[in-house]
Amino acid sequence: MPEPRLPDPLGSRRGHRSRDGAAALSTLSIERLEPRLVSTRFAGRGHHFERVESTNDTLHGLARCGAPAGTFVLADGQTAGRGRRRRSWVSLPGKGLYLSVLFRPPPGPPTRWTLGAAVAACDACHALGAETVTIKWPNDLLAGRDKLGGILVETRSAGGAVDELIVGLGVNVHHDDAEIKSIGVRGVTSLHRAVPSGMVGSRTELAGAFLKRMDEVATSLEGGNWSAVAAAWLDRAPRAHGAPVSVSGVDGATWSGVSAGLAEDGALVVEDAAGQLRPVRQIEAVRFTED
Repeated sequence: MPEPRLPDPLGSRRGHRSRDGAAALSTLSIERLEPRLVSTRFAGRGHHFERVESTNDTLHGLARCGAPAGTFVLADGQTAGRGRRRRSWVSLPGKGLYLSVLFRPPPGPPTRWTLGAAVAACDACHALGAETVTIKWPNDLLAGRDKLGGILVETRSAGGAVDELIVGLGVNVHHDDAEIKSIGVRGVTSLHRAVPSGMVGSRTELAGAFLKRMDEVATSLEGGNWSAVAAAWLDRAPRAHGAPVSVSGVDGATWSGVSAGLAEDGALVVEDAAGQLRPVRQIEAVRFTED
């Protein structure tokens, strides 16, 4: 099998300065990120690209070449970023955090990794001052009712077991009002707009906060401590209990209910009109009807 062709990685790049002399916050730097990753599984395993089609796809290429668990990819922009159900993720260059991380986990439901990564991303946003950021099942980061980021977990199997699990994270960071409008999707926001002062930290800071927290979450998941991850997720997901939900099943049937927590595999539990508790999984379409 031929090796995949990968973009050329970047070294550290100096950030430009704005007209008022303040250092631009859009700069990404592996060199400034590395000190934040000491003692984590990610130390020394980062790859920074100016632009890729998708950080998940780029990391998959590295994994096929034998990259170890803990390898991660950062990009300043994506030309074909995507979310769940192959939805396009508009990735403005220099404005968002586009990051993918490779794991080679023990057997277990991949949805747990989606929820765990959402916890890590939510906590990273809080660390940069966006303390009102919450999670919506299964993978959305919200500020109020507006989406500012999301998680995409993709797996590949060998011999019937998951051999490669990639956690992709996209967060709108420095987008101003005009840039949010240019995305052309309603209900979208950014950390810049979510932080009360508007002075959000750098993408390097956000990446460091996410990776440090993700290292802790991964240790819990790999060690079988799903209950701790689930509790953390529920604490950050106000719609997980008592929120009206509409579900479209894979058979095309639509039904409604009220959210009632998490199942053991990370599925959303929904209480239907008959009072039955039903697990809803990512293959089904879920809409929180108050949004």
